[in-house]
Amino acid sequence: MNFLNRKTNTVEKSAIIIGFFTLISSFLGIFRNSLLASYLGSGRNIDIYYASFRIPDFIFNIFIMGAVTAGLIPLFSKYIHTKKEEASDFINSVIHIILILSAVFAIILSIFAVPIIDKLFSGMDPASKLMVVRITRVIMLQPIILGLSAILGNVLLVCDFVFSFALAPLLYNLGIIFGIVFLYPKFGLIGLGYGVVLGAILNLIVKFVPMRLTDIKISFVPFYKIKKYMKEFASLVLPRTMSVINIQIFLFVVNYFTSFLEEGRLGIFNLANSFQDLPQTIFATSIAMAAFPLLSKMYYQKDILGMKRLYVKSLNQITFIILLISSGLFVLRYPLVKVLLHYGRFDIAGIKVTADVLQIMSLGLVFAALLLLNLDTLFALNDMMTPLIASFIAYGIGSALIAIWYKDFGILGITFAMVIANMIYFKIMMWKIVKMLKIDVYPMTVKIIKNLLIAVLSGIIGLLSYNYFGQFSEGNWFKFAGFSLVIPSLSILLVYLLLAKLFKFEELNDFWKILYNKIRRI
Repeated sequence: MNFLNRKTNTVEKSAIIIGFFTLISSFLGIFRNSLLASYLGSGRNIDIYYASFRIPDFIFNIFIMGAVTAGLIPLFSKYIHTKKEEASDFINSVIHIILILSAVFAIILSIFAVPIIDKLFSGMDPASKLMVVRITRVIMLQPIILGLSAILGNVLLVCDFVFSFALAPLLYNLGIIFGIVFLYPKFGLIGLGYGVVLGAILNLIVKFVPMRLTDIKISFVPFYKIKKYMKEFASLVLPRTMSVINIQIFLFVVNYFTSFLEEGRLGIFNLANSFQDLPQTIFATSIAMAAFPLLSKMYYQKDILGMKRLYVKSLNQITFIILLISSGLFVLRYPLVKVLLHYGRFDIAGIKVTADVLQIMSLGLVFAALLLLNLDTLFALNDMMTPLIASFIAYGIGSALIAIWYKDFGILGITFAMVIANMIYFKIMMWKIVKMLKIDVYPMTVKIIKNLLIAVLSGIIGLLSYNYFGQFSEGNWFKFAGFSLVIPSLSILLVYLLLAKLFKFEELNDFWKILYNKIRRI
């Protein structure tokens, strides 16, 4: 356990560590989804599983992604650097209020789960809705446990104890996998809920190991101290929480209209979304999360030039990687989905629909991947109103498009509406960041166009490779994976890297340097 107590001291090292463990966790996530597809198939059961997360995720995202992400790191960074003696009281005040509020909401929503689920998933049959209610009530423990875990994790991140923070999602996935393999066969669908709660508990436990090395001591604080810190905390939290509520309402709209489509469409949408989330989590999220504490620190030190350089560098790094992955997903979505999901009860019809949904998602992957960096940058700049206004506009338009398109275009229309909403959300926030940091958009735009060009050229080569080698893929699983997925993927990667070298992309050199230095240190 000694490695959990080790500190990091640069953004690059933190990003590498977070990215490394996130990569492992994401592979477990792929394995988890393959197991889900195999055990549940592409019918109503997988819809029930994902529908059961909707209300618990609503609580988690409002109080954790809204409150903690917006207010905790910027204010904790301020206290740890300017009023260190108050840092513990501040963190304990946040813990008290977040746990109380999330528990109250969990209890209330559990009590009224039947009418809420009935309205939220109107297109489902009564038996399916009843099972969603049962699993939802079990999973309702998850946001409370993960709430405390997220607060401790952000404290560790600011204090440079990155290992425990990065390891936690891996343990969460292990808990869910345990539920699929061992608890589902014994308890049925409700066993999947038990696995989710187990994963949340494991996620929390690992955070306690390095916490004793920080200056933060978890303890009870009197109400007057909570009131003192919550006033400042709320000023940052409320606009961000409203932004998250807008996003969550949009997801409710997605779930509502999807419930009227064919059985399995809600599950297919979530499976495809998990594939596009994978590169975001491994690369974009790790870069953005590693940069966030430093961006907050630079703001309080009035280093706006440093913030501009770090933001542009992080944006270019994320764009460089995500456009490569978008190219690969667009061209190779069918063999990828087939290799990962075509097991057990998940049939070929489900594979085709999942691949079509993933192809549309790949068109907007770069916008979705950059949302967290933009959000974190605006939070670091103490601008909470822009994300609120942007989310209201973007997801309002997205919801209207879903209502218009879902009957004629089904799940594909819903997916395309989501892509458009994310693009609008990104564009509005990007405009404000450029204005606040006084970024020269011309060189940045030229860089992005060049990056897009090499992604398109790489995709064309990948498609030609797929069309040629795909004819040799008939036979066993290994032949199909090798000729239809691995060889075309390598051709896309090789062409992309060669073109990046030709265009002199410094992001390529940055990542090779970081990787080399990390391997040498190990």
